[in-house]
Amino acid sequence: IASAMDSADLYFYGELSLQNIVPIMTSATQPSGTVFASSNESGYDAYHAFDGVNANSWQASSGRVVGEYIRYTFTSAKKIIGITIYARNNSTTGAPKTFKIQGSNDNFTTVGYESEVLTFTNAETQNANETITFNSNGAYTSWRLLIVTGTRSDWVLIQELQFLAYQPKGNVPIMTSDSAPYGTVNTSSVLGTN
Repeated sequence: IASAMDSADLYFYGELSLQNIVPIMTSATQPSGTVFASSNESGYDAYHAFDGVNANSWQASSGRVVGEYIRYTFTSAKKIIGITIYARNNSTTGAPKTFKIQGSNDNFTTVGYESEVLTFTNAETQNANETITFNSNGAYTSWRLLIVTGTRSDWVLIQELQFLAYQPKGNVPIMTSDSAPYGTVNTSSVLGTN
């Protein structure tokens, strides 16, 4: 199938699938992009929601639920059309129950996109995860999950969060040069040359 991507005249001919486009984070800024949250309990830093480690999670400061958020800022604008959210692996409480997904190009001085209120239907099930899709209106550098209600009133926790976009099937990223965003593209010849 021939498909056009949303960003900067990049075209891919083949099959697309919905994939997490946030790298496995080892800190708030490594390996790329920036993770930020409205608050966090000590030892429950925001990047833990993006580190791929089952035992780690982000937890907002005690007593804070409604209006808390966690965001990821990409190095370039991305059109996000879904999320996968993971509840705590050792408890049935603490996950967000309802939330909105927001996108912005100025770190949320203004909100460019805001979803309707979305529901994590399995929020009270231990180790549950759910993929929720929505129709975003464009590409934004920053995306966040803004909590409307939680399964508890005294704290909220997300074990893992993924921001999803259509990508070519497989593990090859959309290449913007012979070595970016990562890996190396080699050819035996280039069309039109000897």
